[in-house]
Amino acid sequence: MSLESGGEAEAALAEYAKLGPKSAERLQLGLELAARLIGTGKREQGLKVAAELEASATAQGDALLRLLDFYNLHDEPDRALAVAQRLVRARPRDPDARVALGEQLFQMNREPEAMKEWALLPGLVRPGHAGWARHAEILAEHRRPEAVLSLQKALAAAPREPKYLRLRAILETDDRLPHQALATWQQVFELTRAPEHRILHDEARTRIVDILVGGTLSQFTSRRQAIEKLALLDLEGKDTDLAFEAGLLLAEIYTREEKYAKAVAVHEKLARLRPQDPERLAELALALRRAGRGDAAMDALERMMSLDPKRSADVLAELAEVAFESGDIERVLLAAAHTELDKADSARVLIRIGELYERRGEPDQASKLYEGLLQRDPTNAPARLRLAEIELARGRPERAEAMLRAIVEKGGAPEVVEQAGRRALDLAETRGAIAPILDLALARARRDPSADEGRVLLLDALDRASTSAVKTWLASGDEPERTARTGALRRSLVEALARGPVTGRLRAAEHLGRLALPQTALPLARMGAQLTPPRDATRTVRTAFEQARAAAIQAAGALDEPEAVPVFADLLRTGDASRESWYAAAWALARSSAPAAATELRRFAAPEHEGLMIALACASLARGGDLADRDRVARLAAAASSQQARRVCAFARAALTGDDQLARVGADLNASDPVVAAIAAWRFGQIRRDAAREEAVATLLGRYVGPRGLPRDAAGAALGRLLAPSSARVELPPCRHYAPAAGRSPSIGGSPRRSRRRSRPCPPRS
Repeated sequence: MSLESGGEAEAALAEYAKLGPKSAERLQLGLELAARLIGTGKREQGLKVAAELEASATAQGDALLRLLDFYNLHDEPDRALAVAQRLVRARPRDPDARVALGEQLFQMNREPEAMKEWALLPGLVRPGHAGWARHAEILAEHRRPEAVLSLQKALAAAPREPKYLRLRAILETDDRLPHQALATWQQVFELTRAPEHRILHDEARTRIVDILVGGTLSQFTSRRQAIEKLALLDLEGKDTDLAFEAGLLLAEIYTREEKYAKAVAVHEKLARLRPQDPERLAELALALRRAGRGDAAMDALERMMSLDPKRSADVLAELAEVAFESGDIERVLLAAAHTELDKADSARVLIRIGELYERRGEPDQASKLYEGLLQRDPTNAPARLRLAEIELARGRPERAEAMLRAIVEKGGAPEVVEQAGRRALDLAETRGAIAPILDLALARARRDPSADEGRVLLLDALDRASTSAVKTWLASGDEPERTARTGALRRSLVEALARGPVTGRLRAAEHLGRLALPQTALPLARMGAQLTPPRDATRTVRTAFEQARAAAIQAAGALDEPEAVPVFADLLRTGDASRESWYAAAWALARSSAPAAATELRRFAAPEHEGLMIALACASLARGGDLADRDRVARLAAAASSQQARRVCAFARAALTGDDQLARVGADLNASDPVVAAIAAWRFGQIRRDAAREEAVATLLGRYVGPRGLPRDAAGAALGRLLAPSSARVELPPCRHYAPAAGRSPSIGGSPRRSRRRSRPCPPRS
């Protein structure tokens, strides 16, 4: 993996090939390597690795299931379907295989076939009612109304099965039947009092409270009052287990209704029922804080620390917040001194106390805490970050920036490193020295290619730096250093384009196009062609991915490297013509100077295509077309439905017409479209044959004496080019507004007559 991250894909493949077919790590490493290759634009190599794993996979184990997930994650539905079908053939009685095949078919919009596969589940799962329940669960996940019928069959055979009743309650909630859902959840609540059903029991209680408190229907009022009355009776009863369950229900209801005093009373009762349960004290402390009883909350937290020493760090952090709210800071410091904590937990508690000092406006106390912590542990990034913020507030930006850069260099928690990088960039920007931050971000990205914080800082720095500043930074140093820096920047930006949030990918594509790094067009084009949103992405996310894809392709096209032309051509042949990236590929081909680009766009030089594509095709043929294309673009210049297409095709016809055949273009000098007439005048001004120059001058003079407008201006410019003197330069005397004598400055009243010399008249100064 380290070889591939460093850009040595071939070496990584060679090392992977050394693993034997029976190696336990082969599947895991192979899938990781294939994913990285696809992510960096080497899709064919990545799929080849996956195909080798597929060929050697057996029906036993999870190899086929992992390959199925791999193909789906990398937008290869046909390959995923083949794996799912192979899995079913190998395990015809395995319900998980049928479910996987059905899911794959459903994702490919082949719902009837998916329903057919899922319909086999009742016969594959034993007992039979479990098969119907599994069938209902699958259909419910895909919002199919048939789920109710399958669930009814399962409940008919097992009417008191809590899991089946839970599914019915969820379906009733989805169908907006709150009364039926409440009754079903109550039934689940009663049937799940055994310890093995604890999770389902807690969920049922929460769902009941959601319906009673979250709803706005007045008819729930009587139900809520009845449930509360019964729970209060159970809470005061002799059955401690029943009282405990009733207390949990009442506490949740009162908390949701913001009746904090009542909630505190219930939690105190629960703490007495379970005196050795630290969770009861935690809930009691939280209820006391909500009720505004800070001192009592601190008492509960201290009791909790004695009951559960393993949670002392979390309890101390919460105790610190309560102490600062009540003003009793010494109490939490004393508790921290008498509590045995490991190094990480102790640091976390001290940093939290320091943050609370800062919140109270006592930076000196916070600074002492942070400095003492750094003396014991110089690698503590959060403490250094907080201390840097204090130094910045004290007016010491140089020291603060040094601390922030040290955090980025040494590393730490990703969120801390990202925050330190942003603050260091802010300080560097105020000084106008972003180049050191670029070096820092690039070094961080090279040191840990799999981490995001280096690439995030690099993108942020590039956002704020001008193109000239970045190019100056790239050109600094000796030749090996420049080469290494450019290659590392290219790899980091391509990696940012391949992974992370879509906004970061879009920024990476824009920077790659803006900087025009060498040998970038091909990986950039491949990455842009392979950028696809997740299958369950929202419309906004899909739009953002399409914008990033189009930006990457357009940036690759701006580099005009012939190696990327096949990628653009493939996208134009196989892509969706309604997508922005498809037009970006067409634009990239039209801009390319490679002969193959004109070959790919030639088929769009036909009247049946839309005007924009005709215009792009004609623009490409103007540079890379032949004599056969001249007649094609001439017909389009006269018959295309789009004005833009007619004008571009007129330009292509003029560009493809030789000097000895300019009579074909002469008629356009008087065309009704002024742009077409101007194009014709431009072409006459490009004559290289001396024999045709005199006739061209006469033709242009005839147009120049015509009415004003763009054609006349173009004819004048063409005449100026044709009638310009030879390359021999005519030296003119210097232009002087004054001519002072040598070594003397001009006086205010003017120079003496003897100090003046002849000079040509000068145009007035603007």
